[in-house]
Amino acid sequence: MIDKPELEYTTKHGYEVTLSDPKQLVIVQGYSCINGGKVRHNGKMVKLMVRYDDKPDLANKVAAWQEAWEKYEAAKAAEFAANVPGLDELRAAQEAAYNEQARHDAEMEHMFATGDSILPKPINESLHEHAQQLAGQYPRAAMYLRAEDYTFASNFRKAGAGEDAMTLIARGGSIEDAEKILKNWVPENAMWD
Repeated sequence: MIDKPELEYTTKHGYEVTLSDPKQLVIVQGYSCINGGKVRHNGKMVKLMVRYDDKPDLANKVAAWQEAWEKYEAAKAAEFAANVPGLDELRAAQEAAYNEQARHDAEMEHMFATGDSILPKPINESLHEHAQQLAGQYPRAAMYLRAEDYTFASNFRKAGAGEDAMTLIARGGSIEDAEKILKNWVPENAMWD
């Protein structure tokens, strides 16, 4: 894995600015700037914006940093794809099975609401079976999606466990360790006797 690129710059007033995220590159009143965060200047807290389009040396460093950032993002994406193979395919299959179930449920509700005696078209079970088959074929992707489901929980501990398990799987950790994280999200003091 490539290290996250950073660019450090010291302004003429001695402020240290570290560029570590593309969101810091902003346009302010038509000028290309680096958002350096808030600093104390003349007794006040102010936003530090470092204009770089008028500083050729800094502009070249920013351009090099942007290239390094693109390489870093590409390496992260490649590592993720290698560590979680089949994710897009499994996600699409699960969504297709979910949509089929939702279609059937909506048709049943319509039938009961309108008093129709026409039954809806049966559920296409092959979609669910295909999703289960892919989950067996891609266990890392299945665990990643299960952990992703945890992140939508209203309990912050459960959501945090989901994020931790997703990160573990994305970085190449074991499925068993991710399973432990998901099973042990409840703190011991909240366990029932």
